[in-house]
Amino acid sequence: MSRVFVIADLHLGHHLAAKLRGFDNVFAHDNAIVENWNRVVTKRDVVYVLGDVFRLDRIPEMRGYKKLAMGNHDRFPSARYAEHFTKVAACYVFDGCILTHIPVHPNQFGRYRLNVHGHMHAHRIDDPRYVCVSAEQVSMTPTLLVAITNHSERPKSSTPHPADLLDARQETIHVEQPAHRTTPIGGDDDDGN
Repeated sequence: MSRVFVIADLHLGHHLAAKLRGFDNVFAHDNAIVENWNRVVTKRDVVYVLGDVFRLDRIPEMRGYKKLAMGNHDRFPSARYAEHFTKVAACYVFDGCILTHIPVHPNQFGRYRLNVHGHMHAHRIDDPRYVCVSAEQVSMTPTLLVAITNHSERPKSSTPHPADLLDARQETIHVEQPAHRTTPIGGDDDDGN
């Protein structure tokens, strides 16, 4: 039976990301991600990568069926990503949740109960409807999506990461909630945006 995992912001081959994550070099960083991935993911599992792969050369070493939600650092033509991922899209919907790279606007929660996202790295949005699965938030390891969707809990790192120890990197962002939701111009049947 296959399982479904999520992770975001791999930043493979990214020297600054490796340094900020406490690694001596990019090779140690990338090796840790690949080893952690293959420790939990089998060849039958599905992994949603929520953006910012950065480089593709290590992706073939990683087990499972990989689906990519494009991120702001995924700048190759889509065809290049399609060589390594079974599907490439802007976002995915799974079990009432929207899976994206960048967090969605709060008005989207009329349609979705959770936004599982990346992009924020060591930062968090102070709203339980947002669950960040950036590599820093999930111990550099893909996390079971069912653990998030069934319990609506934020993934917890088993060991503190060096970035977590820096107060400046643990900034919480507060999201203002709209006082009311307006109906889109097309009415209730319109998907709006």
